[in-house]
Amino acid sequence: MEAKVLYQGNATDAVRAALGQLYAYRHFLYQQMEPQLVALFSEPIGEGYVAFLEACGIASVWKGAHGWAGSTTTTAYGVAE
Repeated sequence: MEAKVLYQGNATDAVRAALGQLYAYRHFLYQQMEPQLVALFSEPIGEGYVAFLEACGIASVWKGAHGWAGSTTTTAYGVAE
């Protein structure tokens, strides 16, 4: 899991940083297994970035109005609403 804060609502920088770090962790630290990659954000990142991360094999979670919200993967796991 990688956590990122959105500064001034800039989801682009936060998503790019999370993607790069999660792929680097997987490559260098988990060569013997395929870990579930999860990106945690301080606020919503938008449907486009949620779909992009899911296509890359990364589930996403963010702070919503009534608790934690997330992508279809994190909702299926019961992590988010």
